[in-house]
Amino acid sequence: MSANLIRWTGGPGAGKTQHLLEDVRHEVEAGRTLDDMILMTFSRSQAADLAFRLSRTVFPDADMKDVLRRCATVDAITLRSCRAAGLISPSPNQIIVPGAKKAIPVYQEFMTAHGIPYNPYASSPEDGDPVARSNLPAGNQILEINAYLSATMQPATAWQYAAAALNLRFDGAAWNITDLLPAWQEFKEAKGVYEHADYSRLAVTDRVEPQAPILFVDEYQDVSPLQDALIRQWIDQVDRVYVAGDPDQSIYGFRGCSPDLFLSL
Repeated sequence: MSANLIRWTGGPGAGKTQHLLEDVRHEVEAGRTLDDMILMTFSRSQAADLAFRLSRTVFPDADMKDVLRRCATVDAITLRSCRAAGLISPSPNQIIVPGAKKAIPVYQEFMTAHGIPYNPYASSPEDGDPVARSNLPAGNQILEINAYLSATMQPATAWQYAAAALNLRFDGAAWNITDLLPAWQEFKEAKGVYEHADYSRLAVTDRVEPQAPILFVDEYQDVSPLQDALIRQWIDQVDRVYVAGDPDQSIYGFRGCSPDLFLSL
């Protein structure tokens, strides 16, 4: 049975987040507790702001650490759910992110083994600037393409579509990316490490249960197709889901995010 779904739409400053907080208050007035809820949003800064506002307006007597455990990014909540299901160990070394110091040896080992130029300290511009992106080494571009394909649930053969969406001028003639992408996945599995999309995909395929019966998702227009697939799956497993988003905003379109996912709920 699907959950009741309540959706708030509006542009910046329209009060969408405030509506969600009022919905939290109504749930508390109806007898629910903080442990009955999970609040998700896109970035860590947004999650921290949401937790602060929730603590100040609804749970002023709650320990801030408890509030922060209930307010987090979609990735963080997904990872916690996978760990609660026993699919991933609590070790922080299992999660790798490009640019993270502890993850550099993992990325470097793969790139060196395949003779691929790679700069672990080169970061991708958040605005998707094509000039800056074209200067990324081949290894960095491959990771960008892999992340996009994973987040949008597309196969390695769709790499040209991903490169175009990311404003990458990847040299497909020089690097056999359709072989390298599966090789990278096998390498991670052999190492026992996960990127964000890896455990999100695991949560979908293993139908991992959410850790609360009431879910809130802010800034829904910024979720990826893979995250959207998981949230839709969770809608069939919980009591209520509240979502808020801007149907006219798509600043993370180069990551595969689309307001259409929000509007089609």
